[in-house]
Amino acid sequence: MFGGAVTGRLCPSLLVVAACLGALAHGAPALAAESDPWQAAAALATFPLYRPAVTLGFDLVRVRFQQCGYGNALAAGLYAKGSGSRQPVFAFTEEYPQACGDPGESMTVTAVDVNGARVPVDVFCYSPGPKCTIEDGSENGFLLHLRGSGAKPTGITVTSRYVALEDLLTVVRSLSRVSKPRAPPARVAVASGSCSMAEATRVVRRLHLGNADDPDVAKPAAQVLCGAFLGPGSEAMVASLAIPSCGRTGGWVVFRRSGATWQIVMERNNGADLDTAGTGIRETQFVLRPGDAHCFPTGGTRSRTWRWNGTRFLSSPWIYSKPRAGTAPQPSASTYGFFQTPSRNILCGYSYGVSRANLGCVVKSGLKPQPLPTRAGCSPPGTVALRPTGRPFVTDETCPGEDAPETPYVGSGIAKVLPYGTTWSGGGLRCTSAETGLTCRNRSGHGFFLSRENWRSF
Repeated sequence: MFGGAVTGRLCPSLLVVAACLGALAHGAPALAAESDPWQAAAALATFPLYRPAVTLGFDLVRVRFQQCGYGNALAAGLYAKGSGSRQPVFAFTEEYPQACGDPGESMTVTAVDVNGARVPVDVFCYSPGPKCTIEDGSENGFLLHLRGSGAKPTGITVTSRYVALEDLLTVVRSLSRVSKPRAPPARVAVASGSCSMAEATRVVRRLHLGNADDPDVAKPAAQVLCGAFLGPGSEAMVASLAIPSCGRTGGWVVFRRSGATWQIVMERNNGADLDTAGTGIRETQFVLRPGDAHCFPTGGTRSRTWRWNGTRFLSSPWIYSKPRAGTAPQPSASTYGFFQTPSRNILCGYSYGVSRANLGCVVKSGLKPQPLPTRAGCSPPGTVALRPTGRPFVTDETCPGEDAPETPYVGSGIAKVLPYGTTWSGGGLRCTSAETGLTCRNRSGHGFFLSRENWRSF
């Protein structure tokens, strides 16, 4: 109960909406089922986590922990009951210090009391359609935002589908703080080769570190340092862990080569740019100011150096540098945004930069003919997607027990109009707007045409 079992009462607060594309919670591997997955997440988190004491017969499907760049992290827990295309589900996404994603388009329909705090209740909306009502919530899903108190207040996003509001509130009102496990996580080791980017990639994948299991992360090791960081004669490998968004990296790991194996010596659950400082490891972070969008920190940088004292790594104090006027980090950041046709019926989202480019478009009145789902019991996909090479494909189907994917609808409020007769281009992709419809193609010559009457790929 809030104010009872919860350490630090949760208060309502709208989360900062991250501008990055990508549903980060889907990318992280689920925590081991044989342990308590919430406690396993709490062992990784540097902020309080909460779980429901009352679940009304719903089973915990998975808990995932994800670093999402610039010191931000999230834990996501999914609960489900039964099966089928209308399987009831609810989920908690817990983040600090800022949100790593956008839950989607929604509308506030009422407010409720959650243990003494007044909390707005949103209903997910799907364009086109009438104004959302509270009666739509069980079908479309409810959305609540909560925030903890204390030095590191946790932001909690609660979502549901096919769950009555009163049942969801019963679960939410039972949230209690997760205790950290007493025993530290076991150190692991894998067979070794020489320190290199290829070796770091192999070890990261073998140990399922960071986003190694995410198909959108082609190179799970972003940076590698090799050196005697553990004292004279030692052989160490330092690898930062890539993430599928604009946050560059989500953590970094120091390995010691011991005989024929690599053994983890230290794990840091924060993103950083790494370089050497003699026999030390210098980490540099971009600083988010209050109000900064997740992908655009404007507070300059801070750096510190880690050195081995014979037993463990110790860090120097942070050294801060002021930002240059009008600058923001760009090396690994993606360019992203949204555009729509003058009729507002076709909406597209794009992202391109150092990593691969992506373009996804929806027709608000529906794709005609409607694509078939690839798996039985799932909703039809609604987004036509394209990459710089290869053929277009349809995506964003939702299957029972899965979180709803992000779609271009999240950008409907900020999408720029692409006037008829004009062209948008970026990252090897190109779209031309015409009164007859929207045509997009890539540098391979493949693409798609969208209109209210029909769509086709080529």
